[in-house]
Amino acid sequence: MKGLHGSVLVLVVMMGLVSACPDNDDPFAGLPPDADCVPGSEFTVDGCNWCFCNDPGYAICTLLGCVGPIPGNRPTCRGNAVWKEGKKICRCKNERSVCTRC
Repeated sequence: MKGLHGSVLVLVVMMGLVSACPDNDDPFAGLPPDADCVPGSEFTVDGCNWCFCNDPGYAICTLLGCVGPIPGNRPTCRGNAVWKEGKKICRCKNERSVCTRC
């Protein structure tokens, strides 16, 4: 029984990797190689300042001085936003950031 649980766990993890990183879906296709985001995207990386993606694919962000802890239940993105955070690609799902290393 112990081996079966391990196999199920590996299968679930593999399924998550396949669905999180689609091979044929490059949201940055046609944008400059150094683009930050998909045009029209709205997102926050710190929970306080919002970024808006312009037509060439570059983020323009507010620079508010955020004071105190940011509540964790606030939206972190809007609509179908897609952006990069370092080597991760983030997508908006139900107003929450979902980031993968794709």
